[in-house]
Amino acid sequence: MVESEAKELPEAVMLGAVVFGHEQMQAAIKAINELADEVNPVMFDWAPLTKDEALIAQVRGIAGEKLANAFRLRQKQARTVAIDEAWLKSKLR
Repeated sequence: MVESEAKELPEAVMLGAVVFGHEQMQAAIKAINELADEVNPVMFDWAPLTKDEALIAQVRGIAGEKLANAFRLRQKQARTVAIDEAWLKSKLR
């Protein structure tokens, strides 16, 4: 069964279109993979950056409570205003 909103199309036609699209995308996927192999043949090990705990503590000390309270607000405009106020007050320090 093919799920779509095409009420005027028989299922066989819709399924054929999906299969055709899938087959045609294989050429593009193959070209992308070949280009990726050409451009960056050497894989590298990725490691996330370590957290700067001192910076995190400093930000929490300056605006942590204000930001936490701001993100509890459900109304977008009020939340944006509260975040901006926390940001501006932290710049003044």
